[in-house]
Amino acid sequence: MINYNKMINLSHDCVYHCPILIDASDEEKEIMKEKLYKEDLLKIFELDDFDEIKINEKIFSLHSEFKEVNELNSICKLLSEYVGDKHNEFGFMILFSIDYFYLMYEFMKKYYCNQGEVHTDILKQIKDLIDETMKNNTLPLN
Repeated sequence: MINYNKMINLSHDCVYHCPILIDASDEEKEIMKEKLYKEDLLKIFELDDFDEIKINEKIFSLHSEFKEVNELNSICKLLSEYVGDKHNEFGFMILFSIDYFYLMYEFMKKYYCNQGEVHTDILKQIKDLIDETMKNNTLPLN
């Protein structure tokens, strides 16, 4: 396993993106999804409280490790340019939003556990999802 400076917990499985199978309104399901997303972030970044500053610091640290992964870098560039930013860091940040994080985390887990091997199948899923959100003009900007 390559050194990942213990920035993330690699043993967690994201659950927020799984279908919520209870009888609830769409709005209630969305609120549950957001709560589960935040819980996933806390577990993966090994934090006790939801602190956006600490989370962003960890994401920026991760970016410094992944900025040389050309296949990922092209996705970050695409996202950054779409929102009018010329720095790939912003595109990298978007990959940690609720719409993409479960895939980005899966990519990072496989990357770290397989000696830096780039899993293009996951990147293709991310790119397809980005294409769909761009087509529908629903790209998350938070």
